[in-house]
Amino acid sequence: MTDADIPIVPFYLQGLWGTRHSRSSASLKDARAIPGKYDVVVILGEALPGNMPAHLFKRKVSEVSVVAWEHCVSFLPSLAAAWVDRAKTMGKTQIIHDDLSGDLSAYRALTGAILMSKRTSKFYPEQND
Repeated sequence: MTDADIPIVPFYLQGLWGTRHSRSSASLKDARAIPGKYDVVVILGEALPGNMPAHLFKRKVSEVSVVAWEHCVSFLPSLAAAWVDRAKTMGKTQIIHDDLSGDLSAYRALTGAILMSKRTSKFYPEQND
């Protein structure tokens, strides 16, 4: 049996960063929404010949990683929706300081964002479709 006869399969593990199994910082591990609970996605690429040069194999692994990230991102809310949800959960917690307005709670920042959105939507209606 030669190296060419033994296939190699590129794969990518998505979702382990920030877990106790990663080398991420303690603060990132503590920031997980639910400590100890996480989704892990395993994406397998097509089997490749065992004698493929390392630089080409690395490129294939990178391609598989893009597929994994696209898959995971497809389940996430938009940035705007995620911000609104987070602001609602933070409630009266101070999240912004402005020299003109002073300290703003998450509720006040959310109220300001909604008011600005209503005002600017008149000028850019195509962005609200």
